[in-house]
Amino acid sequence: MANTLSSTVTHPEHQYWNPVWTLINDFSLGEKQVKMKGQLYLPMSPHWTASQYQEYIELAPFTNFSSRTVNALIGAMFMKKPLVSLPDSVAYLEENADGKGNGIQQVIRRLAHEVVKLGRAGIYVDYPRIDVQDGARTITLEQSRNAKATLVTYDAPSIVDWDEDEMGLTYVKLREVSRKRNMISATPQQSKYSQPESPFVLAEKFRELVLEKGEYFVRVIENNVLVDEYQPKINGKPLDHIPFFL
Repeated sequence: MANTLSSTVTHPEHQYWNPVWTLINDFSLGEKQVKMKGQLYLPMSPHWTASQYQEYIELAPFTNFSSRTVNALIGAMFMKKPLVSLPDSVAYLEENADGKGNGIQQVIRRLAHEVVKLGRAGIYVDYPRIDVQDGARTITLEQSRNAKATLVTYDAPSIVDWDEDEMGLTYVKLREVSRKRNMISATPQQSKYSQPESPFVLAEKFRELVLEKGEYFVRVIENNVLVDEYQPKINGKPLDHIPFFL
């Protein structure tokens, strides 16, 4: 495929707005997050000692107007429950829209929260993978029909790149971060689980949604290396569009 595998390529709009999104997210998280950033938000006077600056950090007052404003607007938006009418074929979304037990009402609220806070969010219709690489078993057409899609939400910083033409999106790159427990080899004197300053490490990967020659493909990149590539299908047929919505 033609698109670059580099995870460092980002859309110009993402480059422009990402520092703003970081600031908004930090202040929405609250006092602890803001003060952890130190001189980024609380500059140190050249006349202060380190202990004076630390005292300044500890005593600086903070009121989380950002989070209060977002929560107030979301509360106003959802004073009435959204009316959702689903056909029988996707009625399961009412109770489990994201594959994690959250119904479509919760997904709608999550999307609204991100749009109100950062001005942008995305939702990805993730169709289950039904092809098998090793040929150990086959997937029947009936099994394909019964496969359930899920709705995955992405905040603005996670939508790192995209291309579009007059018909819609032709390429989307999404950043996905998962938290994994940091494991080390066990010895008689220690547990198999390490206890460093943080027992978790963050694992980053990128998911590219590509429309090529009128057919939709997905590929997964880790450390600038293509680790997976597949083509979701509905009723045995490939999609002719990218099921991602900004």
